[in-house]
Amino acid sequence: MAVAMEDFRSELQRAREILYKVDKNIKKISGRDPTEARNAKFTWNMVIWNVHGEFNLSCRNKLEDNQLAISDVEEKSIRLINNESKLRRNLEEKDHLLASKAKELDDLRVQFDQQKKVIEDLSTQVNDMDRIKEEALQKLAAPRFDNEQQTAPASVIPVELAILEEPNVSSLPETEVGPTDGERDGSTFVLEEPVSPPAVVEQFQPSEASASVKPSVLVVRSDIMHKSTDNSIIVIGIPTWQIGLVIGQRGRNMLRLERGYGVKLSFAKGTLYITGGDQTRRQAALKDVIENLPVVVECPLLPLENHNRISNLLLKEMCQNYDVKISRPSAENKIGIISGRIDRCRTVYHLLNNAHAMTLPHGNNPKGLVDDLVNGEFVSLACTGTVGYFALYTLNYMGKHESVVPS
Repeated sequence: MAVAMEDFRSELQRAREILYKVDKNIKKISGRDPTEARNAKFTWNMVIWNVHGEFNLSCRNKLEDNQLAISDVEEKSIRLINNESKLRRNLEEKDHLLASKAKELDDLRVQFDQQKKVIEDLSTQVNDMDRIKEEALQKLAAPRFDNEQQTAPASVIPVELAILEEPNVSSLPETEVGPTDGERDGSTFVLEEPVSPPAVVEQFQPSEASASVKPSVLVVRSDIMHKSTDNSIIVIGIPTWQIGLVIGQRGRNMLRLERGYGVKLSFAKGTLYITGGDQTRRQAALKDVIENLPVVVECPLLPLENHNRISNLLLKEMCQNYDVKISRPSAENKIGIISGRIDRCRTVYHLLNNAHAMTLPHGNNPKGLVDDLVNGEFVSLACTGTVGYFALYTLNYMGKHESVVPS
């Protein structure tokens, strides 16, 4: 555009110079001859007109070219402006996206730090629980009995030892025989305060009425332990196949515990967490959970290996009535075992212990356990169970026949 204007100015200046020269020549000629002056003036006017027309035409063409160039430049400028606006918007969007991503990254870093802290706390708790468990295992010694000089296997964790006296048949209660407080207190399943090493069990001193009956020792074995914190109880050692018993069908048992005790139960990698409510409610919920889980009860002094004293029919009847499993001593396991819920195991243990006492020879029976001989047979009321079962044992004097008749 600037070059075209310079050309236009130069052409205009040249035309002015030509006109000035023509005018000067006309004045010279007009002083000599008027006719020649008119002819010269006409000739120069024609020349000037032609020059002026050509100049106008060239200028017009140049102006048109310049206008076209200006239009192209304007279009390019508009396109550049639009592209610049688009780029600016894209940059702003990218900036917003980067800002949001940076904020999300900061949030993720904060969450990561929190999760890391939680994991460290849980790791510390697990290490504390492992340490407490190791201390408890070191303090727990195998039970020894003075009368038998027996030691429990090293692989068994005796969580409770209780001397159970043989109750009189006439004084047995008709309600369900549940676990004693000693079997269900913190010493059984609680690892909050490690159990002290069990001392040697004192020999049972039989009374005059039960002088021939052996003492009965019940060893409850379980790997379930827990640790109480300020606002929760952490339970470990629940076998995988027993987690479903805690949850229940479609979560009904867990819902029952949460509604009944006002707490919150949750599982994480096989560990049960009891939160919410106060400490009393959490302890009650824990007790409810443990009481409904199967345990293994060892009966070292119960003569399950003697088929004549306790028959297979009696064991089968006990298993069906109380939903437990009874295993006689074998080559692998020298001790009789009852497995199931703790209250039912203890009830079956009492029943079998009383059944053994009633099948002793007539001369050795404690007074009141077996009636006098009637027509060559002994007829006795053995005991009562958790659902009010009465077992009537009819045995001949030589122990060749026995029957179990639940009423």
